[in-house]
Amino acid sequence: MIPANPFRSFTYATLALATVASGCSDLTGLERELGANRELWESKGPASYGFDYRVVCYCPPQTTRAVTITVDDGEVVGVTYVDSGEPVDSFDPGDFPTVDDLFGEIESALAQDPYSLRAEYDPQLGYPKDVFIDFEENIADEEWGFVVSRLVSSL
Repeated sequence: MIPANPFRSFTYATLALATVASGCSDLTGLERELGANRELWESKGPASYGFDYRVVCYCPPQTTRAVTITVDDGEVVGVTYVDSGEPVDSFDPGDFPTVDDLFGEIESALAQDPYSLRAEYDPQLGYPKDVFIDFEENIADEEWGFVVSRLVSSL
């Protein structure tokens, strides 16, 4: 079972550890790229969809176990483990992100002025596919990110 709110708990803890850094030199370009891809998602992305999601971090294995998240009309309605197909027991929909939440996480990270941020977006729909953020150059193991794969529309 995934602990309560693993995605947001870790994200907020990481953000609390981050201090203002001076390394992420192309914030304007990163912000433009984020905005353009968010607009693409809002114009072409489905309201109901499913996607495989995995957190990338130095954290407990249950937090990084890949899940398939099902979203209906912008709300998380189901979560299953990718490796077994078993549903996540007693999940709280607020514990798992929608694609819109992922854009918000990137925006929040940019507001923290990270040392580096790498984001790859889907060229057709604009959703974030591979994101990795290093908040502090000289602190080990505070980096985090996520990978999104196999997004399918659930029309």
